[in-house]
Amino acid sequence: MKIYDTCALLMLQDDVFTDDETIAVTEITLHELEHIKTSMNKDEVTKYAARHILHLLYDRKDKVVVLYTVPDIQKQDLSNDYKILFTINYWLNGEGTNTTTFLEENNSFITNDLSLYFLARLYWFDDNKIVVEYLPQTPEDDYTGYKEVTLSDDDLAFFYSVTLQNHLNSFQLLENEYLLLKRE
Repeated sequence: MKIYDTCALLMLQDDVFTDDETIAVTEITLHELEHIKTSMNKDEVTKYAARHILHLLYDRKDKVVVLYTVPDIQKQDLSNDYKILFTINYWLNGEGTNTTTFLEENNSFITNDLSLYFLARLYWFDDNKIVVEYLPQTPEDDYTGYKEVTLSDDDLAFFYSVTLQNHLNSFQLLENEYLLLKRE
């Protein structure tokens, strides 16, 4: 079974469900997605991605298993990364099998978070029940520090007269990210 973390879900979107197999997510991942979609600190693209993947999970709920977090883990003062690892481990070791056994073999933990990838590799160093996979970013996802936009004369006029005057962030620029404008 493939177990996805928050970053992998946000990156893959519809591609999570290319196979007809059941996937798993942790309860912590669902909480993180909920936080992202309502956060004031996230850009609109990221918030939309969180809302979209939650809708996909709902639409395919018969193919999604949620690994609930045991209360002992929830109470501990741990980062979400560790809570995710401990929750998956709880199910891998058969402790969560009072309802069903589904994490028996051929499991993959898929992440796009480098720190979580390395933590998982350390955590499951000699465990043959799970393989840790890292999804590298595509080149267009890399942060460059600037965005390059080509606009018509009318769009440039609108940008200078309305967008700048009203301090609108219509190009979803990150803090301290530059905008390079080009004329068509």
